[in-house]
Amino acid sequence: MFCQGGRLDCKVLWETLDTTSSSPSKVEIFKGSGVMVDKLAWAYAVNANSCTTFVRQLLTAVFPPEVLLVSNLRGTNKGKGEACLPLEKTKVDAIYNATLERWPGTLLSLIGSSINGKITEMRNKVKQ
Repeated sequence: MFCQGGRLDCKVLWETLDTTSSSPSKVEIFKGSGVMVDKLAWAYAVNANSCTTFVRQLLTAVFPPEVLLVSNLRGTNKGKGEACLPLEKTKVDAIYNATLERWPGTLLSLIGSSINGKITEMRNKVKQ
């Protein structure tokens, strides 16, 4: 873990971010998922102080903004009758599993609302 007593564990952070070693520049967010993100994005997510922040960081690392702006978690209507595309299930499942591994006991509904909340926030920024 990165946080120990409210302080950043620099040794763990540097090991995660070490780009001089033979380790790849990407890491798998949940073992066996095949979903990879940049090491730096993973370091930011793992250093999150809440599961909501963790989910939001992973979401933007896993999916490009173009995909997020036309999607939502399950592909339901946005309210104006416009249908959104569902996010790729394999990647969403990896985000759920990584979150539950890092933040045991997290309600599934909190993860889902964090995903849709981040997407809504991104759409609102584009509208401005």
